[in-house]
Amino acid sequence: SGAADGNFRVWDLELRRPVLDTMLHAGQSILRVTFPSPTCVCSHGRDGKVGVWEMGQDLRPTASLSCSSYNFCPFASFEDAYPMFLALPTETSEIELHDLRTHTIARRFTVGGHTTGLAMALHCLTIGGTSYLSAGYESGEMFVWGLDGRQLHHSQPHTEPLLSLSSSEALGALCSGGADNAVCLARWSSLDPFTLSHKRRHTAPNGASSVAFRSDGKVLAVGNWDNVVRLYDTRKNKHVANLIHHTKSINQVTYHPASDVLLVASADHTISVWEVYPTHTNTPDLGQ
Repeated sequence: SGAADGNFRVWDLELRRPVLDTMLHAGQSILRVTFPSPTCVCSHGRDGKVGVWEMGQDLRPTASLSCSSYNFCPFASFEDAYPMFLALPTETSEIELHDLRTHTIARRFTVGGHTTGLAMALHCLTIGGTSYLSAGYESGEMFVWGLDGRQLHHSQPHTEPLLSLSSSEALGALCSGGADNAVCLARWSSLDPFTLSHKRRHTAPNGASSVAFRSDGKVLAVGNWDNVVRLYDTRKNKHVANLIHHTKSINQVTYHPASDVLLVASADHTISVWEVYPTHTNTPDLGQ
């Protein structure tokens, strides 16, 4: 986890205690952390830096990238097919794809003359073994590109800034949450993935700051500014539950990739761990 004061922690979920606790990014907010491998950590801070760290008893820096954007849009990582590539926002609408092995910019993605404002959300998705990059903007518009830089999709699912993106290959869907109090769910076709259809729109009070699909795509979690996480059944297309625990707005929701465990990070300085509608037998024993 990364905090607004630059505090970085690696947690043991069963013990519910940090096994590593340190400060990164000169005390500036940490926007995102991810694990490209079990011993490698990438972190993005509001100091304009993306750090790559080797993790042992402590963190040892192995690489650093400069990011020209100082807003709240974090990097997106290709953790499966392209584990050493990071997509970074810029101070314009352009997105840069950085190669961590060569420390070079491998590709630039442009919006083709559209007036979109800055990127607010980046997301890497995989369809049929092929990786793509999606981005949401201040204008509420969404773009999808192939890694060759070719623009494959453009739409405007929101009337205010698009804040979050998530996809499910199992469901065949791309979801976006916006500041217009809406969550938009669109299905793609196996014949033409970026002719998005069967669009569904849900109301998300006080903005949808974060969205995340469960690994099987059957449950969608939406974190909101009113401190509540809302759960949606994607097959029946309806709201099924509220998770009420936090006392301040929800910053991030994410599912464990191999279980039904949902993790929720809040502006109240806590992370809650949930097991909701369990279907897997390999869910870690996290107590009640």
